[in-house]
Amino acid sequence: KQFTPKLDFGAEVTGALTRSFQLDQGQVQTQIGGNYAINKKMTFDFGLVAGRFNTARLGLQLGLSIDF
Repeated sequence: KQFTPKLDFGAEVTGALTRSFQLDQGQVQTQIGGNYAINKKMTFDFGLVAGRFNTARLGLQLGLSIDF
């Protein structure tokens, strides 16, 4: 979702199961994040990751994207 011409937000949910559907061996992960345009060719990217089962419980992602 674009909130302003420079600020975007988004969300995703991913998961994995085993063949025998044992949830304690699968995983579910959610990420909420976005990016802020610093200029026409550079954005600051950010995200908050939360998981369940065999994945990280909570995490932060930060990055910089540059278009050469």
